[in-house]
Amino acid sequence: MINDVCVFNNNQNGYVLAHKGKHFSISEETAILLNILKIYPEHPTNFISQKLTEQLGYTVTPEEITAAIDELQEILVAKKEVDARFRYSLEIFSSALLEKVTPFLSFTFKKYFFIFFILLISISFAITWTLPVISDISLLTPIILMVSVIFHELGHATACASAKIQPGPIGVGLKNGIPFFFTDVSKIWCSTRNDRVKVDVGGVYFQAIFGALVGIAAIKIPSLTLASRLVFMLSLTSLLPYFKFDGYWLLSDYLGVDDLKLWIRQNINRNYAGSVNTKNFILARAYSIGELVVFIWLAFSMYTLISTILQPIFQSETTAKFFFTPNTNYLYMALSIFLVFVFLPIIYGFLRAITIEILLIFSKNFFLLLSFYTASIFLRMTIGIPLKTKHSKYINDISMAMSQVTPRITDLNLTAKMALTAKYKELLWLWILSRIDVKAGWRLINRTHSNLDAAVLQQIARLDSGAILAAPHFGSFLTGAFFVVDFLHKNGKKVNLLYRDPLLNPDNKQFEDFYRRYLPDVSIIFDNKRGILNAARCLKNGEILIIMPDVFLGNNFTPVNFLGNKIGVMPGIEFFSARYRVPVYPAFSHFSGILNIKIHIESALHHSDNLSEGSDRLMQRFFFILECWIRNKPFEWHAWREFLHAKKY
Repeated sequence: MINDVCVFNNNQNGYVLAHKGKHFSISEETAILLNILKIYPEHPTNFISQKLTEQLGYTVTPEEITAAIDELQEILVAKKEVDARFRYSLEIFSSALLEKVTPFLSFTFKKYFFIFFILLISISFAITWTLPVISDISLLTPIILMVSVIFHELGHATACASAKIQPGPIGVGLKNGIPFFFTDVSKIWCSTRNDRVKVDVGGVYFQAIFGALVGIAAIKIPSLTLASRLVFMLSLTSLLPYFKFDGYWLLSDYLGVDDLKLWIRQNINRNYAGSVNTKNFILARAYSIGELVVFIWLAFSMYTLISTILQPIFQSETTAKFFFTPNTNYLYMALSIFLVFVFLPIIYGFLRAITIEILLIFSKNFFLLLSFYTASIFLRMTIGIPLKTKHSKYINDISMAMSQVTPRITDLNLTAKMALTAKYKELLWLWILSRIDVKAGWRLINRTHSNLDAAVLQQIARLDSGAILAAPHFGSFLTGAFFVVDFLHKNGKKVNLLYRDPLLNPDNKQFEDFYRRYLPDVSIIFDNKRGILNAARCLKNGEILIIMPDVFLGNNFTPVNFLGNKIGVMPGIEFFSARYRVPVYPAFSHFSGILNIKIHIESALHHSDNLSEGSDRLMQRFFFILECWIRNKPFEWHAWREFLHAKKY
C-alpha cells in the first residue's frame, strides 16, 4: 500500500498525500514518516521510530509509529462514499484515446506558440465585438457552444500531457440536477505547482482558441458572431474565482493553498491582528470586494433576464384579467420586493459596521454599543415563544444537578436562575462577536477583559518547554481564551486547542467557527487518535495546549473527589503532564458587571512521580481548585448538566 502512495509539498499548506484518486492534507511529520516507510518498507517499527526521531529532533516511540500507521491504513482503505450529487456520469473520451491524441496538441503550450495563440485570441476578441449580431439565432449556436465545452475539457487533458502526466477520461455527469462536462486530472496533484496552474488554465485557453477561430469565421458568416461572443463569455466566466470553476483552482494553486475561502478569511483576520503580509491582505480584500460586485451583478442580471422573459406574459390580456388590474405590472412589484430582501442584509451589514466603528472610536465605556446589542438580544428573548419552556427545563436540570452537591448549595432555584443569566451573558458575547468584524471584536475584547495574574501569564510565555492550560467551562471561557491566546501568540508561543470533534458534539461547531475567525493561527485538535498524536507533538515542540478538563464523556475515566461525589473525569491533563513533563496551569474567567471579564491563572501544577500519591493526584488537585471556584460562584459553571449525567462511583 505504501508504494501506491504519493507525497508532495503543496507550498504554503504543507503536504498532500495522493492514493488511488484520493487526496489528503497531511502534516510534515506524517510526510517524513511515509518517506521513511517507502525507503525502508521491511524494517521493524523500532528502526522506523529511530529514523523518525533523528529527523524530527524529538523522541517518537514505536507505539506511536504503530498507531499512526494503523490510522493511515484505515483512512486509505476506507470505501469512498458515492456523492449523491455526482452519481451519474458517462465517459465520452477514454484515457487511452486521450493519451494518443493529446501529445500532438501539446505544442500549444510551448512558449512561442502560446504567445501566438494569445495574440490570435486578443485580435479575434476585438474583431468579434465590432461585428453586428444578427437577431435570428442560428441552429449552429448551441452546437458551437457544446463543441467549445469539449474543447475546454480537451485543454485540461492536453495540459496534463504537456506536463508529462497521463490525463484521465473526459465525460459528462449530473450534479445537483445540472449536466456538466469533466476531465479527470487527479494525477496532476502529484506534480509541481506550475504544472497544476497550467492544467487549471488549459481549459479556458483551448476554449478561447476555439472561440477565436469561430470569431474569424464570423467575418464571412455573420450568423456565427453571437456564438463567438458566447464562447468568449463562457471562457471568462470560468476564470471567476468565486465559484469552484477553473478560476478558483487557478488562484488556489497559484497561492499554494488548499482552501481558498479559508485563506481569504485568515489573511483578513490577520490584518486586524497586525500580523499579515500586506500583499496577501490586498489580494484577500480585492477578492472579497470582487465577490460582492459579482453577486450584485448576478442579481441584477437575473432580475433583467426574468423580467425580459416574463414581461410579455404579464402584459397579456389573459394575465391582466387574472389580476383584475391591467395597468399594474405585478412582475416588477414581485421582483422589486425580492431584491429588497436580497440587498437589505448587505446594506444593513455595511451600516452596522460603520456604526460600530464609530462607537468603538468615540465611546469610552461602550455604553451605547452594549445598550444597542443588549436591547436587541433581550427583545429576541422576550418575543421567543419556545424560550419559556426551554428556560424551565434548563433551570430544573441545573437545580437537580446542584442538589447532588455535598454540602448542599443554598437556595437552588435562585442559583439556577442566576446560572441561566450567566448562560445568556456568554450567549450575548457570542452574538456580539459574530455580528461585528474581527477588528472591532478585538477592540471590544481588549477593553472589557483584564488579566489579574499577568506575572503567571508572562511566566508561561517565557517557558522553553510546552505547557497545558486547563480551562474549564467557567464564566466567559470562550472570550477569556481569546484574550490569553492572543497574548501568548504575540509573545511567540504557538497555541493549540484540544476538544471534542464537532461531529460528535455539534455544540462545539459554533466555538470552532469563532476560533477560526478570530484566531486563525490557533491549531484545532480533536480528541481522537490522530488528535492525541498531534497534541503530543505540540508539547514536544514547546507549544501550549489548551484543554477543557471538566468533560465527563468518554471511555477512559479517572475517579476524583468532586463536589461531595466520587466522579469519573477524563485523565487528559494528567496523562500529558506525566508523559511529557509539562506544567499544568488552571485558567478561569468570570463576569464582572454586565460584560466585563476577569481572568485568573493559577500557579502551575506538576505531575508527581511519587506512586503513593496515586496516578490521579494532579487531576485531584485540579478538581479541588475547580470546586473552590464553583462553590464561590456556582452560577458561572456551564457544565452542570454534564455533571448531572456524569459517571459516579
